[in-house]
Amino acid sequence: KRVGWGNFIFNMFTCIFAFIFLDQILYIITNFIGIKSPPIALVTFQSIINIGSVVVFLPFLPVFSKFLGSLFGGGKNPKISYLSGTLTGHSALTMEEYYVEAKNVFHRSLAFHKELLGSENMKDSKSVLSSIREIFRERKEAEVNYGIIKRIEGELLEHFTKLSPSDYSSSEWDDIKKYLKSVREAVEAAKSVKDVLHNFNEFNESADDIIHEQTHRLHANWLKFENEIIRISKIKVKRTLYTELQKLMLVAYKDFNLMEKYLLSELKRGILDDSEVSTLINVERQLRSSKKSLIRSLAKLEIEAFKADEFEYIPDF
Repeated sequence: KRVGWGNFIFNMFTCIFAFIFLDQILYIITNFIGIKSPPIALVTFQSIINIGSVVVFLPFLPVFSKFLGSLFGGGKNPKISYLSGTLTGHSALTMEEYYVEAKNVFHRSLAFHKELLGSENMKDSKSVLSSIREIFRERKEAEVNYGIIKRIEGELLEHFTKLSPSDYSSSEWDDIKKYLKSVREAVEAAKSVKDVLHNFNEFNESADDIIHEQTHRLHANWLKFENEIIRISKIKVKRTLYTELQKLMLVAYKDFNLMEKYLLSELKRGILDDSEVSTLINVERQLRSSKKSLIRSLAKLEIEAFKADEFEYIPDF
């Protein structure tokens, strides 16, 4: 809104400026500069009024910026908070509240993945125009939802800067930092999948049946992972949860290696070209990174710090 209204006001000012000094500008173009060609005179006229408007407008830019800010979200408008419950007004959160917020971010990140990967909104009968609209809608929604996840992380970090370690025991302080790391991993997971959203859309719209089929495979693969990590997140016994997360991490790496071998074999057979294989492997790598970050996020959320740190390393298989 600021950009739109700023552009509108500036254009109105330019028009008024041009009408006021119309005779003088025309005299400069036709007599002082000596331009007789109408097209060149028109271009020169446009250049003069644009440069003149900028020169006149520039000294008032700070005032103009403050004016637009006061109209559209600037000034002292209250900051929107995405923290859950009644935590928004707290200057400092307890360890338990940090756990609640970290868990909230983990589940938001899972929901973000499900929105992009977990629902098969692939309708072959869509018109070209409908497909284009759907792509732009998905991209816009993805940016908004990812922005909310990032905003929660920012608010938690802001709260964290107000804390004093002396107000907490050593174990509580370590847990708070662990929960913030969980949030960071959940955000990283969301970013990984957001970065390849355009590739999902390309696969879905591809006329090549093999490429188009990747959307269905990615959908099935994600649902399998999602169901498993949700099941694991409900496990109450920490040792069992740790073991199950280890298995899930191992599966994520094995699935990537198997798919990479398959894609390279398809390249060798000439079924897919080098560009297609490169894109598909990159998408698989980003999804593996996303799965890895979600596993780490859950580990840091529910497991002791020294055990959770083990998920920083690549598993042996």
